Amino acid sequence: MSSEPKDEERLRGYLLILKQSLRSFFSEERTATTVRDVDEYVRLKLSNGESLERVLAVIGTPVELARAYASEATVEKAVVTARPGAVFQALWVLALSRAGGFWKAYLVFVGYLGGFLLLGLGFLKPIFPDNVGILMRDGFPVGLGAVVTPGTTEVVGGYWIIPLCLILGFLVLSVSHRAAGRAISRFREDLKKKLEQLES
Repeated sequence: MSSEPKDEERLRGYLLILKQSLRSFFSEERTATTVRDVDEYVRLKLSNGESLERVLAVIGTPVELARAYASEATVEKAVVTARPGAVFQALWVLALSRAGGFWKAYLVFVGYLGGFLLLGLGFLKPIFPDNVGILMRDGFPVGLGAVVTPGTTEVVGGYWIIPLCLILGFLVLSVSHRAAGRAISRFREDLKKKLEQLES
């Protein structure tokens, strides 16, 4: 460590802010371990002759570093468990991380929504047989859906709409879930590269 007391004080302040930031994401034990690892990393770099200014510039602000650790933990959970709740959480982190991540997450959410809507139409058809089906306007199909009062929109299609909607719904959900998995895996690799700086 540099012999300058100013560097020691600045490092202590950095670690204190990091600890406070990590507490909102992790347990006390994991927070303490992470802060200790960062402290050891910084001191190792300083003993190799690097300046504190440069080391802190590489790893970023304490809040950025805490977010990176929290993001990595969220994404890791989604990849390992593949549970819908964990996947949605990881997609949320991805959407907030960068502009490209926002659009990927948006498309996946639209896919999930479309899949659930198709399943909903399949379940609604036997309950409201005259209101769910292929929507026709002026003799042309304009979509697959449901209407409350037909009015200018004619609804056609028998009970074969049920398996069609269920199959399409499960297909769209499956494709959306795979797309989410790919987007999260790529995001995970980017986060790992960033956090590997602390191990090099």
